[in-house]
Amino acid sequence: MMTESLIDILSHFHYLGLFGALLLCGIGLPIPEDLIIVAGGYFAFLGYTKLIPTIFVLYAGALIGDFSLYGIGRRFGRDILAHRRLTWLFTSTRIHAINHYFQRFGNLTLFFARFMVGLRSTIFLSAGAFKIPFKKMLLFDGVAATLSIPLITYLAYRFGGKLNMLLLWLHRIEHSLLLAVVLVIVFFLIWLRRRKETKEIEKEHPHEKLEIPPEGDA
Repeated sequence: MMTESLIDILSHFHYLGLFGALLLCGIGLPIPEDLIIVAGGYFAFLGYTKLIPTIFVLYAGALIGDFSLYGIGRRFGRDILAHRRLTWLFTSTRIHAINHYFQRFGNLTLFFARFMVGLRSTIFLSAGAFKIPFKKMLLFDGVAATLSIPLITYLAYRFGGKLNMLLLWLHRIEHSLLLAVVLVIVFFLIWLRRRKETKEIEKEHPHEKLEIPPEGDA
C-alpha cells in the first residue's frame, strides 16, 4: 500500500517529484531511495516520462541528496558527536573505531553505502563528520550511483508490468549486502579490540631477548 500510494503521489509531479523526493531522502526522509528510483523507471514504462532524462534527474537528485548529508556532517559533525544526548552512542572508543575503520576501509564503505538501505544516511553523515575528503566521496559514491541508478531505472522500465517482483528481488539483494557489511564491521571491531588488548599486555610484560648459551654449556 505504501509503495502504491507513494508512486501515485509522485506521478502527479513527474521529474520534479522524483528529484525532490530523492533530495528529501538524502537528508533523512524515512523512505527507501531505491523505491524512488524504481518509481522513475516505472513512470518511463507508463509513458509519463522519457527514460534517459529520468535517469539524469534521478542521478542528480541522489548525488545532491548524498552530498547534502555529507555537508551537514562536515559542518556540524563535531557538535553531533559531542551532543550530550548522544554520548551513549558516540563514546570515545566507538568514535576512534569508526574513524579507524574509515581510514582503512573508507573507499569500500563509501562505494557500498549506496546499496545499503538503513545505513546509507548514517555512513554519509559520518563521512562528513570524520572529514573524509570531498574528492574521495565524489569518486566512490559517484561510481556507485553511475552503476546502480541507470540499472535499477532500466529494470523498472523494462519490467514495469512485474513491479512487485522487481521490488522483492531488490530488497533481497540489499538485505544480503547489509548482512555482509554488518558481519565485516563486527569482525573488524573484534579484531580492533583484541589488538588493543594485545598491546596492553605487551606494555605490561615486555618481551625479553632470549640469550642462547654457547655450545658445550650444560
